[in-house]
Amino acid sequence: MRRMKEYKPNVMNIYASKGRMIPHNLYKEIKARTKCRDCGCKKKGRQFEIHHITPISMGGKNIHTNLILLCPDCHKKRHEVLR
Repeated sequence: MRRMKEYKPNVMNIYASKGRMIPHNLYKEIKARTKCRDCGCKKKGRQFEIHHITPISMGGKNIHTNLILLCPDCHKKRHEVLR
């Protein structure tokens, strides 16, 4: 298991799992969306998750067009399809 990089407040990046970094401004923009891209459920005290449409392992990038907001249930379904 990879070790997450140490958080440094002066660095404008969000450290995600497995060392993937999403620029802070892009992270905030994606997290500001109000509903799940797949099922359409709205944020009401739920923790939504950012998903890469094309996985990093398959050449996907941390860019606006490759990142979507999903509820935990839809995020899990998306990853089950990839297996």
